[in-house]
Formats: sequence, structure tokens, C-alpha cells
Amino acid sequence: MKLIRRWKRHSRERGSITIIAAASMVGLMGFTGMAVDVGYLQWTRVRIQDAADAAVQAALIEAENGKTDWSTAGQNSASLNGYTNGVNGVTVTINIPPTMGSMAGESNAVEAIVTQTTPTYFMRILNMNSVSVTARAAGLYPASGSGTSSTNGSGSSAGCVYVLDTASGDSQTMNVQGSSPTFNCGVVVESPNSQAVYLSGALTVTIGTGYTLGVVGPSTCAAAQPATQTNCGIDYTSGSDYICSTGKSSCTAAQEPTANGISNPGDPLSNISVPSFGTTFSTKDYYDMNSAPPSNTIQPGIYCGGLTIGNTGGSTYTLNPGTYIIAGGNLEFNSTGTLKGSGVTFYLTSPSDVKTTTGTSCSSSLISPTSTTIAKLNINGQPNVTLSAPASGATSGIPGVLFFENRSSTTDNAPQIVGNSTTALNGAIYFKNSTLTFSGVNGSNTGYMMIVVKKLGINGSSPIVVYDVNNPITSSTVTTGTAAVIAE
Repeated sequence: MKLIRRWKRHSRERGSITIIAAASMVGLMGFTGMAVDVGYLQWTRVRIQDAADAAVQAALIEAENGKTDWSTAGQNSASLNGYTNGVNGVTVTINIPPTMGSMAGESNAVEAIVTQTTPTYFMRILNMNSVSVTARAAGLYPASGSGTSSTNGSGSSAGCVYVLDTASGDSQTMNVQGSSPTFNCGVVVESPNSQAVYLSGALTVTIGTGYTLGVVGPSTCAAAQPATQTNCGIDYTSGSDYICSTGKSSCTAAQEPTANGISNPGDPLSNISVPSFGTTFSTKDYYDMNSAPPSNTIQPGIYCGGLTIGNTGGSTYTLNPGTYIIAGGNLEFNSTGTLKGSGVTFYLTSPSDVKTTTGTSCSSSLISPTSTTIAKLNINGQPNVTLSAPASGATSGIPGVLFFENRSSTTDNAPQIVGNSTTALNGAIYFKNSTLTFSGVNGSNTGYMMIVVKKLGINGSSPIVVYDVNNPITSSTVTTGTAAVIAE
């Protein structure tokens, strides 16, 4: 009888253990399933956040260009990232102004909220069949500025300075040395390098009211002098170098018009077409006081081997409106030359390109007609130069474009502009594959300048002021490029 009772007791104990083990297995499976589902939900949220970031960026671009389709643009961008409003439990909401966060109520801010009802798998054991996953992004664009209305491509809030180099190993893609430039427009630096924007020497980089310095990479500012760096903002409390907004005698982190982590806009002038070459070949490549052009007037056409204008002996040489094709050699303005031209576009290319385009070979003792060398811009010796690009609707040249280097160039031709108080350049300076060195002054204070280069170096003791007023390059031509940034 004792054996029978002991056996029954052990049987009850084994039964209890089995029940406990079974219950433990259920709990263990629940926790394991929860871990799997949580990982999946986290992965989903990352994807939804990407969609929200893309949505708010698209909506920002439309809103700051004065368009009314910002909500549609944001939803379309989210759809391209795999989250279509009204499909598979997805809701994409675009708000102007934002309804929450630090920018709530801001009329020049945009908010994107992406939500998806996401099914679970193992968590259904715990009666959790689905989870709502939400991501939010918000950003703002400058509300006003010294530029033109948003109907222009580089208007009151869009960028007009673009540094295109995206090589991760390239530092100092925008290098400011010893100068104190003012940008009355947005500045966009596309490099992801940690020292893409570099300051050296006692200076102030001033960004006009309502604009920003936007950079793609994180913390993309560096300096030669000791300073406190906050993200891209460089805060020089000791009064040495700093980036600040217009009208500030000192700079704090809150005043620095800088932001990092913006979307890479690419080449904003990729839609600009190459100008027509025409069939007029010039046999003259050099003008100065001893070799003046007829009536001191220079005509548009194809200049094989370059075009140089030297000391004009106090006279003013005038460039007639039109397109100047510079095939190889240098486009050079130097010494004490005085030069003016309205409605002009300079296209820097190679003799081989001329042959391919026109069917006629360059004939010049300066350069081979089969040469693939792209012409180089060289403005030095502080000549007195006043040039402006063709206006909107012009029948010759490219409206809004002053200098245009052939996009197919594979060599950094290192163009340079050394100006003085009489230098006034109005128009786009477009060197997609080259490093532009800009020294001295751009004396124009009522016109516009759009700088699109691979790298940009600014130096010299005299400040450069980049204005952006009445730019004829329309927003439909500028493919991308906004100074607006995602801030939340």
C-alpha cells in the first residue's frame, strides 16, 4: 500500500511538472515571438521613417516654390518609398503648418506623418493581431529673404550656391580663407565629409536673413582655430571666426543659420541645355590697347584656342550680346583691362567638341583641332569687368547663365575669378566638374549670381557678396536644390 501511495504521489508530481513545463513553453514561445515581432516592427518603423523623411522633403520643395500641390507631392514621394496612402493600411498625412513638435503653427514649416497598421505573427498568442506603427518628420524653409519671389529658381528661399562634390574622402569642399563672404541666398554643400565646410583665418561667414547653409553630411564644418562646434554650426564666442545670420554682431548656436543631414539635391542645373554653336569662327584671339577690336566691340562666335583681353589702355571694350564658344585654351581677362557685356554666355569646351557639333574643325595655331582639352576661365590682375547673362526670353545665349563649362569634362580645370570693387558678374557660374577659386569682390549689389561648382574656394581680404535678385533661371529649370531642411 505504501508503494502504491508513493507511486500516486510521484505521478501527481510528474503531472504538475508537465503542466508547469507546458505553461512555461507557452510563455517562452510568447516572449520569443514578441522578440521576433518587435524586431520586425522596428525594421518596419525604420522604413516608414524613411518614407516620412522623403515625403516632407518633397512637400517642402513644392511649398517653398509657392506651389499648392505640396500634399500630393509628399504623398507621391512616400509612395515611391513603398507607402501609398490608403493602401495596405497606410495613411500619409501632410500638414502645413505642423500640428505638433517645436514647429507647430509655423506657416513656413511642413509635417509628414506616415502610419501603417502592421500585422503581427507570434504575438497573436497574446491576442495582439496588429500594431499601428507611426513615423513623423518635419522641416521648414526660409520664410523670407533678400531675393526675389519664389517664381524664380533661386528666389527668396531656394539655394543659389551649390557645392556638388560628393566624394566621402574629399574634405574642405567649401573652403573660406581670410575673407568674410555674405550669401544672400541659400547655400547647399553636398559632401558627406566631416570637414566639408572649412574656415580658416579671422572672418565671418554671413548668411542672409531667412536663408540657411545646408549640408548633406553630419557635422560638416571645421575650423583652423579652436572653437566650439555644434553640429554644422561653428560658435566662436571668442570673436574669431563664425557663421551667423545678417545683422548679428555676435553668434550663438540659436542664431547660426546652419543645418546638416539635408537630402542631396544633385546638380540643380542639369536641365540647362548646351547653347547653339552657330557657324561664325573668329580669327582673333587676343585684344589689348595695341590690338583693339573694331569700334572697341567684340563679337560672339567660336574662339578656337581661347580668348584673352588684356590692358585696354583706359578704353572700354564691349562684348556684344550672344554666345561665346571658347574651344580650348583660356578665357582670360587680365591686367588693367576694362570690359563690359550684357546678354552674354560663355561656353567653355574643346576643339574636338566644335568639330563634332558643327562639322567644321577649329583652325588655330594655338591648339590642335582634335584636342579634347576644355577651355579654362581665368580672371586675374583685377580687371574692371561688368558682365551679365541674357535675360529671360533672350534669343541668343542662355537666359541666366554667364559661364558654362562643358559637363563632359573629366579634368578639374581650376577656374579662378579675382575681382575688385568694379567687378560685377550677374548670372550663373556653372563649373560642375571643377574647383572655382573666387577672390576679391563681386561689386554687384542689385543683381544675382548662381554658383554651381564641384568645389568652392573663397579667399582674399575683400569680402564677396552673393546677391540673388531677378534671376531669370526659372524654378521649372532648376531641377532640385532647396535650402529647406528636415529639422525633426
